[in-house]
Amino acid sequence: MRTTARLKHAIALLISAAAVLLPARSALAVPAFARQTGLECAECHIVGFSVLTPFGRKFKLNAYTEGERDLPLTVGGVASATKSRSATPVDGAPFTDDNRVVVQRVSAYLAGKITDNAGGFVNWNYDGVERRGAMEMVDVRYADTFSFAGKPLVLGVTLNNNPTVSDVFNSTPAFGYPQVSPAAATVVPTAMTQVDMALSSQVAGLGVYGWWGDMLYGELGAYRTADGIFSVLRAGVPRGQGMGNAAAIKSGAPYYRLALEQRWGQRGQQHSLEVGVFGLNVDRYPDPTNPNGPTDRYRDYAADAQYQYLSDEHRVTSGLTWIKEKRDWRASFDPMVMQNGMPSNPDGTLTTSRAHVSYMFRKRYGGTVGYFSTKGSSDATLYTTGAGMGDPVTNSANGSPDNAGTQWEVFYIPQQNIRLALRYTNYSKFNGAASNYDGSGRNAKDNNTTYLYAWFLY
Repeated sequence: MRTTARLKHAIALLISAAAVLLPARSALAVPAFARQTGLECAECHIVGFSVLTPFGRKFKLNAYTEGERDLPLTVGGVASATKSRSATPVDGAPFTDDNRVVVQRVSAYLAGKITDNAGGFVNWNYDGVERRGAMEMVDVRYADTFSFAGKPLVLGVTLNNNPTVSDVFNSTPAFGYPQVSPAAATVVPTAMTQVDMALSSQVAGLGVYGWWGDMLYGELGAYRTADGIFSVLRAGVPRGQGMGNAAAIKSGAPYYRLALEQRWGQRGQQHSLEVGVFGLNVDRYPDPTNPNGPTDRYRDYAADAQYQYLSDEHRVTSGLTWIKEKRDWRASFDPMVMQNGMPSNPDGTLTTSRAHVSYMFRKRYGGTVGYFSTKGSSDATLYTTGAGMGDPVTNSANGSPDNAGTQWEVFYIPQQNIRLALRYTNYSKFNGAASNYDGSGRNAKDNNTTYLYAWFLY
């Protein structure tokens, strides 16, 4: 009864916070891009603040230069409450903020037109749970439009700090579903591929791209460790402490992207379908503080697809993502040393699959259903946490990184700069098993979470 009462209290606090911020504002008094273009946020975004419409994709590819220069500053934040199905206090388990309202993040954005051909999007966040600030997303670009074979050709250059941040589809990792996740009171699988946000806020990348005939998109880029003059792109994030504990990388990690989009219908009922491929090759030093000597090699291959439908009443967007990573532990593997957290095999694979469908009615009400799965080579020590037989909650007793589950979300956008949502994440498998996955009696479903959040941008 006490748990239920606390969760109800958390919901009441979030709704009250939203009510304070709900007085009517004009469309031009919210985020910087809306002020610059004179358009409502819904012209560029479908189900919130991240998923782009065809117009939004065009705006980004043209270097954020549509409209007239205006105040390029936007501020925002996320307040949230998370309830884990089982949050028994255990050393090392992140349950200290379970069933409490937290200020998950406070954000500042510099976003907008610089010149007629250049613009940018820079996002800095203060993490209210970890109590530190960090640069999250940077995408500064230059673009110009030409004609090729009788159709428009946009050519551009992008400087950014994470593979796929430069992308314009919501089926690639940086802007794929979910766009916001709990920062407190949850335990999540740790195995992830390099292209799937493992290098976030750790690297600096330069890419060239082209968009021909409003249908064919291609990008080639290279990424290096964000140190020296590039360290500003990871401001607040020490090397080796980003998502996935990403280490320093050797030389330039090549990134490629190719996508084909087809649109049909009229403005009142518009469809679009995209299919594409992308990939990343990374040579990573096992010790981020010592970028010398041999490296571990990662080769990521990915495919994606996105479908969207837009009308005055109904909006639908969906995405599919498949990523396979081949791993060569030529630097970390040592058959004479079998230490927890280090590979006990010379190589391995990891495959991630995700799918989601979102629906929105009258640009205000909607919901999302999502599926996720990771499968990989078993390893006796790589996915074992702690000393001895492994820590409770975070350990994989059978040495498998496999996980799978579904996500269910409902959301409400009372006005274009506020999103209120409730999400439930259900695990059918966690760290390799459905039951007793950690060797200490914890089941996958014990990590199920209810996540209530309020997302504001001004």
